[in-house]
Amino acid sequence: MNWTHSFVTAKRFMPHQFGSTVEFLGPKPRIILTKEVYDIMYYIVDAAPNEFGWLGLVERNGMDFMISEIFIVEQTVTGTTVDIEAVPGDNPMGELFLKLIRERGTETAKKIKAWIHSHVTMDVTPSGSYREGTRGDLNQMWQFGQNGNEYFIMGIVNKLGEM
Repeated sequence: MNWTHSFVTAKRFMPHQFGSTVEFLGPKPRIILTKEVYDIMYYIVDAAPNEFGWLGLVERNGMDFMISEIFIVEQTVTGTTVDIEAVPGDNPMGELFLKLIRERGTETAKKIKAWIHSHVTMDVTPSGSYREGTRGDLNQMWQFGQNGNEYFIMGIVNKLGEM
């Protein structure tokens, strides 16, 4: 990939509060990023002038979900969209899973349980296209998350440092 540095320098990511409220009946889940994953995510968001997405390998320990590695698959991006199925017949996610199974085993491939992408400088809340099911990337992630997986993490980050 050949990126030129975007005109907006990204701020470091920091948690922020949403307007709605969620009540957990049990222990609260925590999403943890290794320093390497955090630094790579920051670099991607800072360097990419458009939206951009990646998959995460998640290690679970109770209610702690640590993203320990990320994987970038071929995708078509714009200022407002990420499409990992842009070319009919291509299956970049399937290719990633096959490669992981061949090189590192099925158990590693089964730990791909996070989809994170940037919203450039827009809010980090899901847009209407997520709720309407019109985004190809989200449809694929949703199906993957429903395919016998106990959990699947979706994250949105931006150049304003929000996640």
